[in-house]
Amino acid sequence: MPPRTFTPLIKAPWLAAGLGSALLATGLALGATTRLAVRLITTGGTLATLLCLTGLLTLAVATWSQRLRYVLDGLIVAGSGIFLFYLLILGPSGLSSPPPVITALAWVAAAASGIGAVAYLRSNPPRTPIAVVATAVPALPAACFVLAFAFWYRMTALTTLGLLLMAAAFAFLLLAAHRAAHHIPAPAPTGHATLPRLGTGLSTVPVAAALIAALYWVLMAGPLPAHMAYGATAIAAALIGRQALTMRDARRYADELAVREAHFRSIVSGASDMTLILDSTLTTTWLSPSASRRLGDGQCFLRLTHPEDAEMVVGRLRQVLDGSGGTESRLDSRILDTSGIWRDIESTISDQRHVPQVGGLVMHSRDVTERKRLERELAQMAFTDPLTGLGNRRALLSTLAEVRGRTCTLLTLDLDGFKNVNDVRGHDVGDAVLAQVASRLRANLRPGDVPTRLGGDEFAVLMWSPPDRATSVAERLRRILSTPYEVGDLTVFLSASIGLAGCRTAEDVPTLLRNADIALRSAKRGGKNRVEEYDHAYALWMARRMELAQELRGAAERGELSFVYQPILTLASRRLIGVEALLRWRHPRLGVVEPGEFIPVAEESSLVADLGTWALHEACRQLSVWLRAGYDLWVSVNVSTSHIQAPEFPGLLNTALRAHRVPSGRLVLEVTDHRVTRGSGALADRIADVRAMGVRVALDDFGAGHSSLAQLRTLPVDIVKIDENLESLADIVVQLGRRLGLEVIVEGIEEPAQLTSLLAAGCELGQGYLLGHPMPAEHLEALLADSDPPPVQLDPVQQASPIPQQDQLRHGLSQRLRETYDHDVGQVDSAHEMRQA
Repeated sequence: MPPRTFTPLIKAPWLAAGLGSALLATGLALGATTRLAVRLITTGGTLATLLCLTGLLTLAVATWSQRLRYVLDGLIVAGSGIFLFYLLILGPSGLSSPPPVITALAWVAAAASGIGAVAYLRSNPPRTPIAVVATAVPALPAACFVLAFAFWYRMTALTTLGLLLMAAAFAFLLLAAHRAAHHIPAPAPTGHATLPRLGTGLSTVPVAAALIAALYWVLMAGPLPAHMAYGATAIAAALIGRQALTMRDARRYADELAVREAHFRSIVSGASDMTLILDSTLTTTWLSPSASRRLGDGQCFLRLTHPEDAEMVVGRLRQVLDGSGGTESRLDSRILDTSGIWRDIESTISDQRHVPQVGGLVMHSRDVTERKRLERELAQMAFTDPLTGLGNRRALLSTLAEVRGRTCTLLTLDLDGFKNVNDVRGHDVGDAVLAQVASRLRANLRPGDVPTRLGGDEFAVLMWSPPDRATSVAERLRRILSTPYEVGDLTVFLSASIGLAGCRTAEDVPTLLRNADIALRSAKRGGKNRVEEYDHAYALWMARRMELAQELRGAAERGELSFVYQPILTLASRRLIGVEALLRWRHPRLGVVEPGEFIPVAEESSLVADLGTWALHEACRQLSVWLRAGYDLWVSVNVSTSHIQAPEFPGLLNTALRAHRVPSGRLVLEVTDHRVTRGSGALADRIADVRAMGVRVALDDFGAGHSSLAQLRTLPVDIVKIDENLESLADIVVQLGRRLGLEVIVEGIEEPAQLTSLLAAGCELGQGYLLGHPMPAEHLEALLADSDPPPVQLDPVQQASPIPQQDQLRHGLSQRLRETYDHDVGQVDSAHEMRQA
């Protein structure tokens, strides 16, 4: 009930109680005047009762029409009750009626009782506040009736009873006010007109009882007294008024029902959704206008269902009919419309056989054909590569998720050199080549194999066979994909690298994809245009390289990198003139990592520039320390060809020289022979820029790679370091170097016989284990401070006795340095490092 009705609900009983108390007090004060006291009590009790009835009706219902209906029903009940009381009790007893002024209170009490009973029976739960008020309202006129009767007939004892009844009525009114303030009952439903509840029983039963009593009186005692005839007329008038209200409500209800039905019909007729009612045989007994337009007249619903969906539809409908599927169910199926087109529908089925007006299954269906078509297109787009028409990565993952223990092998294919096709010929040609690759895969795979395009020029094939059989198929695919591609007037030559992994090599889908990718990478590293099967050892090697690449980042900042220095001596006098700085990495968990292992990782991970920058600064710093200490030597440091060709390299080099105040002529940069052959033109220009700064450049490992004597004329280097494999031609290289103005240093001198032959060939400088192991800076400083070995004089006897000759070469070294040489067996020279890289 809205909050605006709270005030009258609470104040009406209090107002009635207050007014009744005032009138009662007035009546008692005028007790000496009997007639006036009775009239005052009657008037006050009647007025107080009317006020309480107003509060009761306001508490019970919300509209005045409902309140009027309650009043008429209450009057009918009260009138019929008084009529029965008079005809059956008061009339036959012959007692005279009290004066009208007192009788009026009896009529008021009866009316209050009838209206209170009607309000209680028709109220909505909770009914406690209504029950309290309905009890208190008739108690007030009843107490007034007793008092008035006692005053009229001067009955003192009866006066006391009346006062007690009045006090009880006041108490009930107080309780009613309290309960009404704290427990407001829910109002009766409002909005649409409704037929009155219990109207037949409340109006018909009391009237029928009064009519029977009247017939009995007429038969037994004769005509009704005049005042009873008037009472019967009043009852009839109230009944007529009550029926008039009922007819008015019924007419309004019928009118509103007609409006609502017309509104419903207009909505249903214009709705695109279909509504059907099916009986127990699944025959349509009623169709909405939209369903009739699309499906035609009523017929068995199964005849309209798609054959592929019939079994599912019958099962779902039977579940609803049997109750095993609940009273409601959802259904997606296809039905045939009047134009012969299969339509996708989405239906909700509810069992309403218990409703007499329905008596069947109600199916609300919506045409979702267009949505299903879009969903299928989106699914195709989501699982299909638009360029080749093959499945994409998502489709492959979906298929692999359903393998469930079947024997299978996953192939990953990559086109060698495809990037050059895109860069040179254009992406249109590249797309045409990819389309031809897809066509060749479809034409040369067995039924059931799943070809997919993973992205770019990478494809995958899922084969339902073990790896040994899949290997032969992979070899055939490699040959087919390596044949030329004709695109218009162009002929494109490509090869294919294939990696394969059996499904049993992995526990899940991501691991299987990783294994196949590792096998493909092995094929790429092995020279391309080949097939490689997954190898666990290679996977461990790849994991090791990945870990090294991860840990190598920040190794310099963590202090894990250091240099060891290998002496470079004059072969004749064994005078130390320079050192080569060799990089070392000592990891706290991985231990000592060899340069041949981490330098290739640095080059592949784009970390070689960071390492090279650190190496330049560290070599210049150490060289600056030695020069300040008075040592006359130079330091060579290895640099990557990619780093030296970087645009910022000259600035980095100049910064390192200036920061450590090192003369540029004391620094030598070594570039490796097999790296020089790649892009030697740009490298020659950069070497010229470096030499212009005063820094010397050495060509390292000359003879280990694709060496060419012509390179010595084209590359502006200052020093050539001969690999041990070229010792037999050392005299030729030395003579050519002298003619070109180049210094020649021989690497890898480990045996005295080598030293003898090199001296005979005219070699002046060299390095190797025979002359000195790589050592830390402090050991080298001790060597420079403690020893100045004399020139070596070799004779035939010494050549035949290498051990004494080695002792002679190490003559002058202290016992501490000799132990240092022998102990540092874990170091390698620069040539060996670069050969491993």
